[in-house]
Amino acid sequence: MKAIDPPYILISNNVYYSGEHNCVFPLKNFLPPETLTEMQIIDAHIHTAFDNTLIKEAVRFSTINYSLPGLRKEMEENKVKYAISMGMKSGGHELLDKTSHIFMLNEPYDENVKAVCGINPYKYDQGSLSRFENLLSFGKISGIKIYLGYFPKYAYDNVYKGFYELAAKHNLPVIFHTGDTYDKNARVKYAHPLTIDEVAVDFKETKFIMAHIGNPWTIDAGEVIYKNDNVYGDLSGLFIGGRKQIKSIPDRDLDNIIKAYRWVNDPGKFLYGSDWPVTSMKAYIELIQRILKNASPSKDYQRHLDRVFFLNAKELFHII
Repeated sequence: MKAIDPPYILISNNVYYSGEHNCVFPLKNFLPPETLTEMQIIDAHIHTAFDNTLIKEAVRFSTINYSLPGLRKEMEENKVKYAISMGMKSGGHELLDKTSHIFMLNEPYDENVKAVCGINPYKYDQGSLSRFENLLSFGKISGIKIYLGYFPKYAYDNVYKGFYELAAKHNLPVIFHTGDTYDKNARVKYAHPLTIDEVAVDFKETKFIMAHIGNPWTIDAGEVIYKNDNVYGDLSGLFIGGRKQIKSIPDRDLDNIIKAYRWVNDPGKFLYGSDWPVTSMKAYIELIQRILKNASPSKDYQRHLDRVFFLNAKELFHII
């Protein structure tokens, strides 16, 4: 007999014994995913503006290779099958500013990297929505990104409402930056997660994802996710740094994240994302596994892993 992963034991090539159920299962009737298949991963939040100076500076003291070869290497090493790239300003020393193109779209570069289009509200004009719908017709855009806080407008500002309607029409998710910002000039009141409740109620046919689950207001974000069927949370960017720094995070610093996850009480409402390159994929995968192990019932841990790391993103971003 070969022990695979408790409580399952491989008796022969097609029969498993389950200690939890105290019985034998033929392989055709019982296929425990954590023992027979590798965990599949979709990283639902990365950045590929490789020429953005500020991001380059943010990672220069780390071991992360912020480049297309570096991205491909990390995805391969960590068995990340797909990644979702958040469109942002290319070039320059700012993450975002009023001069950015209205549609901020970084090349996906790879069939396994899907593109999300960022919106600059200051470049909006009467023809913006028709041009955007034409852009959608090419089938290369997997979602819409609204940079709350970086642009000082609330999620319910009129400038965004037409994009929410188009997102519903084309069955695309809208991703909001929520919570703390990387830019000292940003205004965080616009990025508070409670503001998302306004649009969730008004646009029930649109699916909204709160990036960073509103960190540090994670419990507020949890309430909005719990209350609204059309709101989800991505777990990216909660901490930054290399593997050593991430592994040293004390349990007490995870308490509010775990409380928010438990409050929602539904693994179908959260997505794994790393916010690469501000942290390594390996370090962040281990961190989210640690959070889920503490936040989910032990008997359901694998189901939570499958949902958060793969299935939710697969469904929301329509990845075949």
